[in-house]
Amino acid sequence: MFKIKSISTKKFAPLVSIIVFTSIIVLGELYISAQEQEFLTRQNNNLLLYSSTLRSKIEQEFNALLYLNSGLASYLIVRKDTLQEKEIEDILSLLFHSSQYIRNFGVAVGYRLTYVYPKKGNENAIGLNYQELPDQWPMIEKIVVSGRPALVGPQKLVQGGVGLIYRVPMYIDGKYWGLLSTVIDVESLLKAIADLSQTQRFTYAIRSKNILGIEGQPLTGDQSLFQSKDSFVQQIEIPGGHWQIATKNMNSNQPLILKIGSRTISLLFAAVIAYMHYRLMKAQKEMAKLAMFDSLTELPSRRLMDDRFKIAIARHQRNRHKICALVFLDLDGFKKINDSSGHKAGDIVLKTTAHRLQTMVRTYDTIARWGGDEFLLLFENISHEDLEIVLHRLRECVEKPIDFDGHQLIVGASMGLATYPEDGTDLDAVLKVADQKMYLDKMSRKNGR
Repeated sequence: MFKIKSISTKKFAPLVSIIVFTSIIVLGELYISAQEQEFLTRQNNNLLLYSSTLRSKIEQEFNALLYLNSGLASYLIVRKDTLQEKEIEDILSLLFHSSQYIRNFGVAVGYRLTYVYPKKGNENAIGLNYQELPDQWPMIEKIVVSGRPALVGPQKLVQGGVGLIYRVPMYIDGKYWGLLSTVIDVESLLKAIADLSQTQRFTYAIRSKNILGIEGQPLTGDQSLFQSKDSFVQQIEIPGGHWQIATKNMNSNQPLILKIGSRTISLLFAAVIAYMHYRLMKAQKEMAKLAMFDSLTELPSRRLMDDRFKIAIARHQRNRHKICALVFLDLDGFKKINDSSGHKAGDIVLKTTAHRLQTMVRTYDTIARWGGDEFLLLFENISHEDLEIVLHRLRECVEKPIDFDGHQLIVGASMGLATYPEDGTDLDAVLKVADQKMYLDKMSRKNGR
């Protein structure tokens, strides 16, 4: 019996050792894999945040530059019959010195470049007939035919150098009268963008596509980023086309020292389990902070609403025919439900309200959960008339009874409406007005009952 037992122990001991060793290695590799996934997720989140910030900065620079032209074009049309060279030169001088990126302005009456500021360095351009410029005429003709402004380039300039050109066609009584051209210095504009976005953790490249459909004109950066599977590519709409931005993490691999350290730790089975649990909980907490959506209602969070409001402002500046509105909605009687029926009932009310709000708005409108029982609704490109109808329907929808455990839960809806830019030029300012109006609505409804 003893001999058999001894043989059995000798036979299975190596096997058990291999199983234990393999188990520890497997657990260690699982841990390493989890760490790598956390590292990649964190990098992707940081990359998305960096890309959003870069895009916002570029749009801000563009909006500031292109805004100058709308007022100037209107002025030239009104003063068409009484234009004087000194008057035009004074106006162009004022606008020229208001931006560090503008290389020169040009005003063509018909297709002949009549006024240029500054004249120094641009003498070769004065008097040019655009129809005689084979490199520029196809683009100019397309802009005139379309009747819409366009940003083109990079474009070789007659007076030397390269620039982006923002051209605005001007019409009088439906007939083409002339062309306003703003030449933007590409190098200084891109340098300013690079200075604002300078970091050693990310790299980016920009290319353009103009109204003639010419794809992939390089502006700055390593253009191979657009073909890299690790790059994040997004698009910025500009007059007459769009720009594409590719961003990428500079270090896409987890440091080798972390792998070595993790494999060393994996030799201690208990320590690995404890450390994995700690790191997993920490990773979940970090992911929750970076989350763009509310976990209960699955609506956008404050962070995402702030980003979408900035995008809405940029769109509104290009299309001012309708309004951009913000509605602050607060649930009346929600605290009473929470206190009397419990938090589960409160959660049901919040989730049901979120779902109802989503069914009442358009697909491109944004609804966010702003606080405990507060919601924020962003409406783009909407008229005052349509907005009044929507607000009325929203109140009716929110105030419908909600079934819960055999009885009905009822909340009211106090709302405050504010519009951009009448009530403010940023989210905080517009939100403050909407909050105040919501409070007045709440007091009015309370006193009316």
